[in-house]
Formats: sequence, C-alpha cells, structure tokens
Amino acid sequence: MNRIFLSLRNPSWKELLCLSLILNILLFGIFFLWMNPAFETVDDVGMMLTSSGVRTGEPSEYLTFPSVVIGKILKHLYLQVPRINWYPVYLYSIHFLSMLVILYAILKLRFSWSRIFQYVVLFIFFECSLLMRLQFTSTAIVIAIAGFCLFLTSLSLKDKEVWFYLGVSIVMMVTAGLIREKVFYYFLLLIAPLVLLKFFEAKKLRIPIFFALTLSLFFIFVQYNSSYYSGDPLWKEFIAYNKIRGQLHLYPKLAYNEHTKPTFNKIGWSENDFLMFQNVFFPDKKVYSSENLTFINESLKNQRGLKETLTVLLYIIYQNVLLVAVSFIFLSLSLQWADKSERKFIYCILVTIIVMFIYLSFAARLPFRIFMPTLLFFNTMFLFVHKDFQFSVFKEGKPTKKRMSIAALLLVVFLLLPLHLLILYNQGKANQEKYLSMKNGLQLLSAGKDKLYIVWGSDAMNLQDTSPFSDLKEFSNLNFVFAGRLHDPFNKRILANFGVENVYLSFTRETNIFLIMYNDLMYKDMLSKFIMEHFQKSVEFIVVDKYKNMGIYKMAVAN
Repeated sequence: MNRIFLSLRNPSWKELLCLSLILNILLFGIFFLWMNPAFETVDDVGMMLTSSGVRTGEPSEYLTFPSVVIGKILKHLYLQVPRINWYPVYLYSIHFLSMLVILYAILKLRFSWSRIFQYVVLFIFFECSLLMRLQFTSTAIVIAIAGFCLFLTSLSLKDKEVWFYLGVSIVMMVTAGLIREKVFYYFLLLIAPLVLLKFFEAKKLRIPIFFALTLSLFFIFVQYNSSYYSGDPLWKEFIAYNKIRGQLHLYPKLAYNEHTKPTFNKIGWSENDFLMFQNVFFPDKKVYSSENLTFINESLKNQRGLKETLTVLLYIIYQNVLLVAVSFIFLSLSLQWADKSERKFIYCILVTIIVMFIYLSFAARLPFRIFMPTLLFFNTMFLFVHKDFQFSVFKEGKPTKKRMSIAALLLVVFLLLPLHLLILYNQGKANQEKYLSMKNGLQLLSAGKDKLYIVWGSDAMNLQDTSPFSDLKEFSNLNFVFAGRLHDPFNKRILANFGVENVYLSFTRETNIFLIMYNDLMYKDMLSKFIMEHFQKSVEFIVVDKYKNMGIYKMAVAN
C-alpha cells in the first residue's frame, strides 16, 4: 500500500495514475451521492431527446452543435443499449476523464501533497459547480483544459515519452472542438499568450509541431462535419440559416430603437415583427428570410458601450462572487511563492482572462457555461507554478509574515468551503423540486402521437430542469416541437405529418395542434398582432389547461 500511495520522492506513472484514479472516483462518487445536478440549458435536453430517438422516432446523429462524429457515437450507443440514457453519461465521462488527466498532469510535473490539496479545493469549488449545471459547452472547455495541462507537462519530459503525452493532448484538444467547434477557437485565444511565453522561454520545436498537428486534425473533422451536413439539402439549408440567426439572437446589435428603426423599415419589419424574432417565434419564411436576417446583421453594429459592458461583467461576477473570491485567494498564494519567471506566467494568465472577459461582455455575452470553466482554467494554471505552498506557519520556532498571510488566506478558504457546499446542496434540492414540477406539467399534455404541441419559450415547460438521471419516460409518446427550431428538418417533418403549412393559423384550423407558452407574458399580444398585420385575421385564445407559468392554448378566429 505504501508503495502505491506514498512514493513521494519519485513515483512511477502507474502510481500517479492509480492515485489520480482513486482520488477522482472518491470525489465524483461523493458528489453524485449528495448532489442533484441539472442541465444548464434546454439545448442539452433537445440534443438528448434527438440522440436517444425520443424526439425523432429513432436515434439521430444530427445534433447541430456537436460534430456529427459525436452524434454517430451517441446514436450507436443508444441503438445498442437503449435502456441507458447515454447523453449525460457521455458528458459526465468527459468530465471524469478530464479531471483525471488534470490531476495526473500536475502530479507528473511535480508530486507533492500541497498540489493534491490544491486539486481537491479546485474540484470542490469549481468542478462541482460545473457538474451541478451540466452543459456541453462547459464540458468542451474542461476537456480542452485537460489537454493543455498534458501539453504543459510534456514540456519538461524527455524525448522518448514526450510524444505520447502530446498525442493524448492533441486528442483531447480536438475532442473539445468536436463537442463544440467555437470552444476550440475560444480556447486557442485563451492559451495563445501562454504558449508564446513558453515558446520564447523553452524554444522547443515540439511546440509549433504540436499546434500544427492539432489544427490539422481539427480542421479535417470540421471539413468532414461540414460535408456530412451538406450531403442533406434540408440540413444544409438549416445550418446556413441557423448560423445567420445565431449571429443576431441575444447579441447586443439586435435592438429596436430610433437608431435601428430605419434598418428594420427597409425590410418591412414592424416593432412587433422584431419582438417576435427576439422572442424566438419566426417560422414565417418571407418575413424572417435569410436575406432579411443577413441585411440586419450587416447593417447594424453592436449597441453595447462601456456601461453596458461593465454591467454584464459585474453581474456574472456578482452571481459567482464566492468562487471569484477563491480565485483571487489562490492568485495571491501563487504570487507569494512564485519566482520572477513564474510570475510572468501568472500575470500572462491574469491579463489574458481579464481581456477575454471584457471582450465577451462587449461583443456577445458571458454566460455561466463560459465564465465558470474559464475560472477553472485560471485556477488550474496556478498548479503549474513549480514551487509548493508551505503550510507550516512557524519556521525554526518563529512565525514568518509570509507564512502567516498564507495561513490566513487558507483559513478564509476553509470558511468559504462549508458555505459553498451548502449552496450546492440547496441548489440540488431546488433542482429536484423543479424536475418533479416539470414532470407534473408534462402530465397535463395528452399523450398520443396524434397530438402536436408547439412550445413557445422553452422555459414555459421548464425542460431545462430535466434531470441528467432521467430515463426519459416522461417524454415518451409526446409530440412537441420548439417554436425557435421550426426550420429544423426534424420539426419540418413533424409539421408536414400534421399537414401544417401556416404555423400561425394552424391552431385555429386543427383540433389536435396546441400552443404552449407563458401565462403572464405578452406572447398572446405579440402573436395576435402578428397574425392581424400579416394575415388580416383577428384571433382569440382559448385556455385548454394551465400549470404554474405554463399555459396550453388553442386559438379561434374572432367574429
């Protein structure tokens, strides 16, 4: 036993791997035993229902956001063992593998108990926060971090073993791009200054070779994915449209005011047309054509100034102030123990992340799924500062100022730890209650493939509250499509099966098509006005059923 766990001077790679494996099994096991996680966004629920076949009738590889390679793997798993809900298994497996590699990489670089302590704190504060809000984008960033950690470790290894570590690193970095292509570009920007710093310090040819191989392999998969989608005309059209749409939705350039009104007037959009698009109900091919969206995208500029940018940044910091505080504690600890060259590394990380956060706050947005894994990256990089923290306050019987400050900072961490765990536990209880509430809401929907529900505003059904541990039985025998995905080939096929040509008027003509939306928002007014402006019909809404903020409606043409 001592040989496996306590070879402190020069542990073998097998001993390090064994220790990393056992520690992560314990940490993940405790997490799943005590916590009730949820998905962060409804996108993951949609991809889970698609890859499992619950939404599409049979498992499908067309997941839109991840590469079709990921989709094919999930499709094969669901076809072979349909009793297992593979989508969350795949995401959690990526997390486990990534954290295993991160711990192994830092211990391979330099083994010490202080590094293991730092890793455990890192896991509890940051990784647990990500596990509680499972999301494919944040998962992609986590595996990219793991790949980069292996790359940093390989810089100190001998030539005969370095290429194995670099090979695994390349696979992990490319996998991040397969999970979410945009993450690959974001992470490259994030690590570019660090890589340049390391290159100028080490001047090793393996660094440019590593990135040349990574980029080459990544773009091969990008091309394969593009070709695969292009092979289906419907998916090719949807991907092109969705790309244009994605450049507008939730981005600061999309605003209706005195400055932007002339642009909308040129394509015939009223303020209500704008509101319908902004609130994600835009199936009308004429009003919301690719040409109109392209015109808006090319004509408008970002409306966000310094005040708005700082508001976005300060809001996400406020929401995660405890974890930001922990980050600065470890930043302070690292700076106290780092020498001059190591401080360059730390300052490089700090400046890069601040710049990236400001840019994201200005150019788009800074959601939890980007902010939190970036904080994980920020704190993980401190583990690559070679010196270790000395936890002893006294040196030769006398306390030192430096060690007293470290002891004080560590005390703060331990005081924040129970508060953080309490927050996660309460969040888990809330997740469980929301999931049960969501299931109760679904029970109001009459089961049967002869009925169709069009969901306007996924939060109305709270589908993002679906538990990752769901067996998906609550979705069986239900037909529902999202209003924001009506251009999706899957949804087009479902609408065609119900004979729907005009989505807006289908609720008034068909007895088996229902609209699900919020009870207390202005959705009814927007939809009524849109139908009057474009189809010259006055409609009224008939309540079929209600549950909390969810309403099930039919429409009738008013006399």
